[in-house]
Amino acid sequence: MEKHTNQNSEQIKYPTSHFDNDYLSGPIKNYIFIVLDCYSYVSGENATGEVCLNIIKNVPLASLKIVVKSVETVIVYDKVIKVAPLVEERSEVFNIEEILQTWDALQPGHYIFPFSFKVPFYAPATLNFSGEDSSGHYLKAEIFYHISAKLLSNHKETSQVHSRIITIKNRDSLSKPTSSMEISSIVPSCCFTSRGTTKLHLHIKNSEHSSINSEVKFNLEPDNSLCQVPVNHVTALVFSDITLSTRKGNFHSAKIISKIERAAWINSHSNRVYEKDFDYAVELKGFSEELNPSSNLTPLISCRYFVEMRVFYDVVFNRRPVVVRIPFHVNPHVFYGKEEVLLPLDWDPLEAPICYFAPEMKNMLYVEERDSVV
Repeated sequence: MEKHTNQNSEQIKYPTSHFDNDYLSGPIKNYIFIVLDCYSYVSGENATGEVCLNIIKNVPLASLKIVVKSVETVIVYDKVIKVAPLVEERSEVFNIEEILQTWDALQPGHYIFPFSFKVPFYAPATLNFSGEDSSGHYLKAEIFYHISAKLLSNHKETSQVHSRIITIKNRDSLSKPTSSMEISSIVPSCCFTSRGTTKLHLHIKNSEHSSINSEVKFNLEPDNSLCQVPVNHVTALVFSDITLSTRKGNFHSAKIISKIERAAWINSHSNRVYEKDFDYAVELKGFSEELNPSSNLTPLISCRYFVEMRVFYDVVFNRRPVVVRIPFHVNPHVFYGKEEVLLPLDWDPLEAPICYFAPEMKNMLYVEERDSVV
């Protein structure tokens, strides 16, 4: 989980919030607000926070309700009539609906209700994707987590409702971000003859997992000492590969995020290289701001990222490169903005005991995929 590190004590306690010290000059009305202790959580962790209540006017037959929902949706639109859904799939990850407390009459005052619930270990990462497949179908996919607090009176909702989005990372974010792959490939020539072999060692070098709008760092270590022909250039590709599975079949969308071509001469029978020629840092951008296509693998959504290196040789009649590819994990982008909390200057709340919620478990949607190699 990611916590705010600002030294302001109020903001440390409420990392997703900003306090307005001029509240007393604002409108006087009952007020409710959800505070989350962290900006994001990992599946399997306890999500914690508080519901803040500032009651100005008496509320008869009152109750405080909290709702936490996670839903996975996939929509594929007709490739001719773009606004007509061809197929739609929806699956609930988990659900919580709990009454924190009830009152015959909720009296004016300040109240805090701490809460905690365990995000199921199988929960997939927050995701938002849209784009076209190769056939022209428009694809949309979303996995979202939503929490809301509602003040009810006479068993009916009042205008006192507050909601916010929770960002979840899946359990692959707990694995080591560094990974590597090594291959030894035969370099063919004309007439089905071989010109030797080249060893290629590809590393993901991030000290922490990449996320949307951050960067992936990688390095290629080529060894051409057992090859009779020189290398003359290399191409680095970073791309996403998304498949949506529906009752009407699978729909696939691949996107090249970056393509970098470099002249990189390596002599035959040599492993001497300029290291900078084979070091890369690529920003994971190219998506619109509202999109957040994180790494996921569920029965409905597969979203994967790869680094691929193509090595070309200075040999006649052979323009086919030697290819090495490695997957890497991408976390969702975490929004670090703050919402304004309108609490009074004399805020001195009564704090209730912490409430622990048990989510209603659904079928497993998330499949951990570690040490996978393509």
